[in-house]
Amino acid sequence: MRDPQAASARQNVSPSALSIRAYFASISNPDLSSQFSPEERRRELEAFKQSAADNALPNYLSALDHFKAGQTDQAIEELIAAAAKTQFQDYSLDFMQNAEEAYRAAGYSEAAAKTAAHFWLPLPQLASLKQLSLSMADLAQAYRRTGDEASAQVTLQIGLSLGQRLDDPQALGA
Repeated sequence: MRDPQAASARQNVSPSALSIRAYFASISNPDLSSQFSPEERRRELEAFKQSAADNALPNYLSALDHFKAGQTDQAIEELIAAAAKTQFQDYSLDFMQNAEEAYRAAGYSEAAAKTAAHFWLPLPQLASLKQLSLSMADLAQAYRRTGDEASAQVTLQIGLSLGQRLDDPQALGA
């Protein structure tokens, strides 16, 4: 049986939320990731970047996608764009609040809904950002091997900035 409220809620989902969900689904689920072509992933990332223009997260994820594709120059451009942005939001709080509402609507108590939402909070972006930091460390080493210490230091500084952003509790905010 179809729930008219759930159908209505799906119709009111913003394009940015759809892009975020599609991208996170593609990176967090091995079965789904093989269903997304590189072009589809790139299209979702570009939509995510446009819908969250002030947020550095889409640029970081785009940088990782470029690193994976062997496109180091484009990855560096994305890292520079991400570093220039003052906002970093990973949408965890939004996902958690939506899950809490769904559990409450399903009849769970307030405490059980909060517990379940926190326990089942997917954080696929953390694995992606860890991969990105490893790619950045590799890039810094490559710069050092060629004698380009200045570029190595800039790359490491961008990596440090990413780590500081992840440590900021406001990064979870809406």
